[in-house]
Amino acid sequence: MKNQKNTIIILAILILPALLFYALKTTQAPQTKTQTTNMQQIQENPYQVLIFSSELCLECQELEKNIKGLREKYKDRIYFEKLFINNKDKATQDKVKKYKIRVVPTTIFIKNGEVILRFEENKTTEELEKDLKNLIGAEGSKEENAQKEGAKKESGKEE
Repeated sequence: MKNQKNTIIILAILILPALLFYALKTTQAPQTKTQTTNMQQIQENPYQVLIFSSELCLECQELEKNIKGLREKYKDRIYFEKLFINNKDKATQDKVKKYKIRVVPTTIFIKNGEVILRFEENKTTEELEKDLKNLIGAEGSKEENAQKEGAKKESGKEE
């Protein structure tokens, strides 16, 4: 009787972690608001930034911190989409295949459907903002110049 109890306990100790591992491995990544593709927004906005990520990737989490404020700042001009590569939905997996994602984080800058820049690393907020400005090009420069001119007029330093 005592041997049976010990055998059951040993089996439980060996089997439970394996079952938990399998259950965690097969669960899908949580869907986020930015992950749900908004086709109208993509069609209306020629500038897109795709961020391929994973929940367990520390470098991905750092990249998310660095891009968070920029996402808010440029939300009217650039469509941002965060995709978890281990999400099994067809749309995400199609993009993983299309852009040949092998490493996370991978960030892809798209202008009018064409890949302009791709990097497979974390970048600082300053580097990311420079890349975003390059993506929107002259349009961004015009808006920045208008903002600078407005600031000069307000401060009385107009040249």
